Amino acid sequence: MAPLPTLRVFFDPGAGTCLWAVDAAARAEFGYAVALAALPVSAETRAAGEALVAEFDTSIDLDDPGGPSPWGTERRAAFDAAMRAFVATLRRELAGRYTLLE
Repeated sequence: MAPLPTLRVFFDPGAGTCLWAVDAAARAEFGYAVALAALPVSAETRAAGEALVAEFDTSIDLDDPGGPSPWGTERRAAFDAAMRAFVATLRRELAGRYTLLE
């Protein structure tokens, strides 16, 4: 059996996605950036991922992108918890079809 296409979860402000193709099989299917809408996941999971991507865009100060994040410790912890829950759901929904790395 051939290895499953591999995707990586990585949030990058302004990227518009949080999933990236890692190997040739995934790149052949998606290119490099992977749109959540292109994956066989539920509408709820897609919406949760898109909301996290939009929220992460606020983690940098656009007037000073190299400066400190406008997020405090609590906001960062809340995002991290929501992101971990999203990744766990994504793993369940993509099981047997894709390998998911963090």
